[in-house]
Amino acid sequence: MSADLDMKGVKRFISSFKKPWRAVFLGILILVVILLVVQKNGNGAPELVQVTRGTVTQEVIATGQIVPEKDVSLAFQTAGTIARVYVQVGDKVDVGTLLLSLDDAEFRAQLAEANAAVDSAEANLGLLKQGAKAEDVRVSEAQVAEAEGTLISAKRGVMSAIQSAVADADDAIYNRADQLFTNATTNPQLVFSSSDTQLSGDVQSERLQVQGMLVPWEASVRGLTDQNDLHLAIGTASDVLGNVQQTLSDLTLALSKAATNSSYPQSTIDGWKTSIATARTNVSAAIAGIASARGTLVAAEAGLSVSQNQLALKKAPATPEEIAAQEAGVGQAQAKVALIQAQMDKMTLRSPLKGVVTRQDGKIGQSVFSTTGLTSLVSIIGENSLEIETNTPEIDVAKLQTGNVVRFTLDALPGENFTGRIISIDPAETVIDGVSNYKVKIAFDAMDPRFKSGLTANLEIETVKKENVLLLPQYAIVENASGTFIRRLEGKKEIEVPVTLGIRGRDGNVEVISGLKEGDKVLNVGSKPKN
Repeated sequence: MSADLDMKGVKRFISSFKKPWRAVFLGILILVVILLVVQKNGNGAPELVQVTRGTVTQEVIATGQIVPEKDVSLAFQTAGTIARVYVQVGDKVDVGTLLLSLDDAEFRAQLAEANAAVDSAEANLGLLKQGAKAEDVRVSEAQVAEAEGTLISAKRGVMSAIQSAVADADDAIYNRADQLFTNATTNPQLVFSSSDTQLSGDVQSERLQVQGMLVPWEASVRGLTDQNDLHLAIGTASDVLGNVQQTLSDLTLALSKAATNSSYPQSTIDGWKTSIATARTNVSAAIAGIASARGTLVAAEAGLSVSQNQLALKKAPATPEEIAAQEAGVGQAQAKVALIQAQMDKMTLRSPLKGVVTRQDGKIGQSVFSTTGLTSLVSIIGENSLEIETNTPEIDVAKLQTGNVVRFTLDALPGENFTGRIISIDPAETVIDGVSNYKVKIAFDAMDPRFKSGLTANLEIETVKKENVLLLPQYAIVENASGTFIRRLEGKKEIEVPVTLGIRGRDGNVEVISGLKEGDKVLNVGSKPKN
């Protein structure tokens, strides 16, 4: 009886859903139940991320532009007079090409003297160590006698050069220059008018000044013998000739601005110019002759000193202390040679790069003054030399260093990849739109003829690369004000474990320095979906 009732109840329940609204309600109810079951199963199995071992690379992404290398401007680091000009604007130069050089006659004499001192010191050291035989002493005595004769000849050469210089200076001033003055020796006045009145006044003053130098100099030369201090005589001669040369130079400039008239037509002025030019040439030759005679004198004096020292050393045995002192003397003499050579090296300008001369302002005879506030004379721009320049914000610049590998693409050459390296990072900032940036330059590993100035480059700068380190995806890491953590399960309970992180890669992986080991599984606390 009860079974019949149950069957009837079921039939009534089913038949009750034959009405449309009740069927819809039943479908919705079944769908909600299914969703709840699925959600329960999903939440019941939380997603885990495993700690792996691999390679992580930290990169800085930037945009740059291909630019030509900047030109260089060169200046002398010492004072002097330009003696030679080797290049002009438009000339192509290589690394080390000579551009300009200063007159180094004085330094050459000093270098000869210093080299002679080295020879002397080394010879003396050798003799100290070897000792001497009687026949060696006699040979040295003969060498001293010969050196004395050479020195006498050198002194006569100096006196001859100075006497010749007096004649050249007299001719230059009294014969050639004075035809342009009235009252030349007392109150010199130019016989012609110049458009530069200041220059005319300077020339007249210089003529009177040089008169005051010529008279006592000529008197001293008349009484000059080989017993006098010839180095002092050379110095005096050089000073006087320098003033004579300056007077002639300014007189030449004044003539270039001379006004012609019936008394002094252009032909007369041209004749004066020729006469003054001859005087300048003669005085220059006199200066060179004195410098050459001085070099010969220095070498002869050094030769005599060497011979005398060798003789003295051969006659007396050396002690260990004397040998040590002589060795020190050799080192000191060599250091002086190096110093003079370094000074001479500063008297030439050489190209530091291969390129084209874009400016050349040096002229023969031009004076180059102090080493402060140097004025550049030559400019060179690199030939077919390009690089990439980018401005890196301060947040990234600390990650960069010279030598970093750079991968880049060019908008103009899509689909092609190139490489280079950082060659410089500016130490000072460049403010762009209120933000501090630092200029970074990148050299190409290989030049491509398609590279052009102005092309945009998309840069990936590899700053740090670590291999065989522990890795964890960024989305599995919790970072907040309390620190850096991961979450892991212990039983059914989630716990936070502090970790120490290293570099972060562009692929989303982060280096784990401490807190985990390879194979550990942590909770995926991010929004990354399961695969």
